[in-house]
Amino acid sequence: MKRVKLSPNGPEVSAVCFGTAGFGGSKLDEKTAFRLLDAFRDLGGNFADTANVYGRWFDGTNLGERIIGRWLASRGKSAMLIGTKCCHWSPERPGTPRVDEKSARADLEESLSALGLDAADICWLHRDDPKKPVAEIVGFCEKLRTEGLIRYYGFSNWSAERLREAAEFSKKHGYDGLIGVQNGHAAPVISEKAAAESDATLCRFVPEQGDFHRKTGIAEIPYSAVGNGAFCIMEKAGVRAGDGKLCGDFDGNIISPDFESRWFSERNLRRYELMCGFVRESGCTMLDACVAFHTSRDYTDVPVIATSREERLSEIAAASEKKLPPELIARIEAI
Repeated sequence: MKRVKLSPNGPEVSAVCFGTAGFGGSKLDEKTAFRLLDAFRDLGGNFADTANVYGRWFDGTNLGERIIGRWLASRGKSAMLIGTKCCHWSPERPGTPRVDEKSARADLEESLSALGLDAADICWLHRDDPKKPVAEIVGFCEKLRTEGLIRYYGFSNWSAERLREAAEFSKKHGYDGLIGVQNGHAAPVISEKAAAESDATLCRFVPEQGDFHRKTGIAEIPYSAVGNGAFCIMEKAGVRAGDGKLCGDFDGNIISPDFESRWFSERNLRRYELMCGFVRESGCTMLDACVAFHTSRDYTDVPVIATSREERLSEIAAASEKKLPPELIARIEAI
């Protein structure tokens, strides 16, 4: 797998980041997680994504980080660059911001203990607090960096406007710790209804964010980067689309009513139609196209992709070498 730089002064990482949010679940027990991390590393992967909240829905602890920590202990701390996240809202107070130095420090110290690390390679703030000045937030991130608890930091679920403010503040004060952004971004897009029913503190890619990356050189590391495999599932089910509408029947054993509600909007069907056309003409797979949607950009875009299947990792690694024409990316984003 090829390597890319996260911002001009950032670390060099694999073109794909391995997502570990499911570690500790029924499909991703510790033995399976170890096997997948080994396989990803063997494919040239050196970048994994986790968070202080990952695994808490399984046993109430940061189980995902603890599994990764045990893997690092057995394989070596340099075996993988780890990006973890702090400052997610509390389950007791959903949606209420806790983006402050005290919360960041508490989460980070717990994460480092679980991971067995002295410092986080990258620490992402999992949410924003739009009412708080970016100067305060960047300030405590730089403080944690000066103390040696983090090497670099990034922001997740931040608007393009807030990102611009943070970058401008950093430049003005000579700070260079901000190296990436984690917002939701994929070729498939969920329906407006599904988006309205989801966590209101999530932030999804908008074209202005792309301008931000081009101007600053700060990398995009999008989560849900293949849209939960929506286009691959639709292709497998025989879904055909034209002019934003369904054409013909599809396998109802694969496509559930809930899936239809989330992914069969006119906007998404138009995007799917364009991707299907590229797949037919190029001979690549739908997975290739969905990964290349990120890795073919004119700025650094390292998609976070998760899987529970070892063979899928090989396909993802191969897909990161494919190219999607820039004009096709532009057409898809314009829908």
